[in-house]
Amino acid sequence: MTDVNPSFSGLKITNYYKYILYLSGVILVLTLFLEPKGVNAAWLRHISFWVIIAGLIIWFFKSILDRIYTYSDNAEDYILHISIVDYAFQIVVWFLVWTNLF
Repeated sequence: MTDVNPSFSGLKITNYYKYILYLSGVILVLTLFLEPKGVNAAWLRHISFWVIIAGLIIWFFKSILDRIYTYSDNAEDYILHISIVDYAFQIVVWFLVWTNLF
């Protein structure tokens, strides 16, 4: 395998929200240039845009939590609390996106 430049190591697709972010970006770009058959292109763009926003918010929040965990001296004592906050935040973000779209 080839080595990854350290400046691009954070762009690896390792989590579900990065997959969803990538897929939504591809769908958004394709709907800008191609007209899908059987689906309203404006509605597809709207869905893709909000899924991209949600993926970026979760990625940003997850990186903050990872830094808190990495640099905290007693983070092992609060790993359960950090995990609960992380999952609760993801549920809230996806719930807000879901209610906004439908």
